Amino acid sequence: MSTLKRILGFVLLATAVVVGINWVITPIHHDGSPQYPVWKVVNWFMAFSVVVALITNIARKRAVGSEGADSPITREYLEANVAFYASLLLAPWFFTNFLTYDFFIDNIPAAGLEAKDVWWEFIDGLFVLVTGSTGCHLWRSAPDSQG
Repeated sequence: MSTLKRILGFVLLATAVVVGINWVITPIHHDGSPQYPVWKVVNWFMAFSVVVALITNIARKRAVGSEGADSPITREYLEANVAFYASLLLAPWFFTNFLTYDFFIDNIPAAGLEAKDVWWEFIDGLFVLVTGSTGCHLWRSAPDSQG
């Protein structure tokens, strides 16, 4: 189980780094067309990462919340809840835009394409924060396999 946590943590961290870098350099290398070929590939890795982050943060919130209502508010409690609600916000934003703009882009008016870029700015920023922090949590929570 610790190996799986480390692998998933690495995948989330790597995807967050790739998205962060591509988010910054897209205005430099993009040709101005409505199609973003690099993002079409990256979005599939993002979809996997969003699902893993959501499942991880649901389990993390349930584990922290199982202590009962009388338990004090700790740093772990706050981290788990912030990560959970950020994941909950990210998932519908990402999948709505991913499915709409990657599969049905021909049916969208020009004004909708301009709004798409604004939404992706919010999504990419939130994605880097959520998957980066969840990846760090997975990596650190995996016990060392060395004895």
